[in-house]
Amino acid sequence: MKKYLCSFFLLILFSCSVNKNIQIQSKIDYESTTSSEYITLVKIANTNIKPTRILQITDSHITFAGPEDYEYTQYSSRMAAAYENGEHYKTGKPISRIEAFSAILKEAKQLNVDLILLTGDILNYPSKRAVQFLIEELNNCGIPYLYIAGNHDWHLEGMSGLSYNLREKWRKDILLPLYQGENPSHYARQINGINFLMIDNSTYQITSEQLKFISKQMKLGLPIVVGMHIPVSIDGQLYGIGNRSWGASTDKGYEIERRERWPAEGHNQETYDFVKLLLNYPISIVMCGHIHIFKNERKEGFMQFTTPMGRYGYYRVIDIMPAK
Repeated sequence: MKKYLCSFFLLILFSCSVNKNIQIQSKIDYESTTSSEYITLVKIANTNIKPTRILQITDSHITFAGPEDYEYTQYSSRMAAAYENGEHYKTGKPISRIEAFSAILKEAKQLNVDLILLTGDILNYPSKRAVQFLIEELNNCGIPYLYIAGNHDWHLEGMSGLSYNLREKWRKDILLPLYQGENPSHYARQINGINFLMIDNSTYQITSEQLKFISKQMKLGLPIVVGMHIPVSIDGQLYGIGNRSWGASTDKGYEIERRERWPAEGHNQETYDFVKLLLNYPISIVMCGHIHIFKNERKEGFMQFTTPMGRYGYYRVIDIMPAK
């Protein structure tokens, strides 16, 4: 760890106490070589948690097509070319999407990570060959992982059908092995006294089943870490779920993505209720992606960490520790 904390020329540090139960200390460290590491320390008091190190990967946008995928070329060609060329954020050298993902897993082992969270858009579009690659890499890495889909993982552009139904189909037909037997819509895993909740919000909407699920999980009274793709809208950001302006009139991407337009009526009530639950829960940490930037947000006991694209080698490490 020491090698990641030396030779930095900028340190932004903030700490706070929330509801007398949680302290958060967050660092953004920029190396003099213009590369950066994002390491966050969360201290939680009055709980029986054990030290836990999480590494989050999001928005890797991997294309790894095989012959079985060629029949869908008319639906996948635009995203297959997306992010094809890029440089590693740390070295500045050209790196492929596949190489970037493998490099992060290698660093995860060096960092002695306890858990890897994959928070969506790991794939550019649903592909059996890409899923096989991911599973092989993750199994070879040997670190436990939890996966939830993003809006590109299951989307084939221009394919007819409602987004909800298409998501159900491709999660079942292509993505299912990544869930390791769990429900692709939502599932929980308790690790070291922390309740990890994986929620698929990749249509910008929350279902009634998901709302019931998180309500039940919150009754356990454990600190929760929520892995999902799209952030929660705080103070009116349009890109997140729970914004009152979200809907058909603000949907600028449906034509180029060849998908169903956002509904004119905006979010369903379950989505607003879901956001309210997260914002009011004493200790809730959301780890997400989607907007491809680094962002820390805090509102009382709610903390949201958005991480840049794994496609360029970015990741986030969060250390959750019991407060002394």
